Amino acid sequence: MSVAIFNKAELMSNFEGDEDILIDLITEFENKGFKLLLDIKEGIVAKDADKLKITAHTFKGVVSNFYAEELRQIAYD
Repeated sequence: MSVAIFNKAELMSNFEGDEDILIDLITEFENKGFKLLLDIKEGIVAKDADKLKITAHTFKGVVSNFYAEELRQIAYD
């Protein structure tokens, strides 16, 4: 499966080219994104639907900030 990383034009437009805000957003994703993926896996393994639903929803919101539509859709599904 091939997933487009993000829509750079929309991303830059949303932040009006302010790279400092974008760097903060990327740093936050680096700090929390991997943990969210681990929590999603844990929810699947434990068959904990509530944990999976909440964590996947949070991850979906995080990747939406990057206009990563295909990844957002995967998290939604």
